[in-house]
Amino acid sequence: EVGPVEKINTGVGEGRLSTFVASGSFGSQIFGYRATLLTTQFQWNVVCQCSSQREFTAYKAMFRKIIESAGQ
Repeated sequence: EVGPVEKINTGVGEGRLSTFVASGSFGSQIFGYRATLLTTQFQWNVVCQCSSQREFTAYKAMFRKIIESAGQ
């Protein structure tokens, strides 16, 4: 399940960011951010994930800061 996509500004230029929930092992779920960052020559696909909703809520701001600081 993918959340809404939003534009973000990073050190390498504009990117796209969305939250997701995916199936993990043994029936568990994975929660996280998925980001795509584009440069003139490369595409970076960044995934930050946690094994619980509670962990993701706690680390969400840090994950976003890491993604937005790419290329700085």
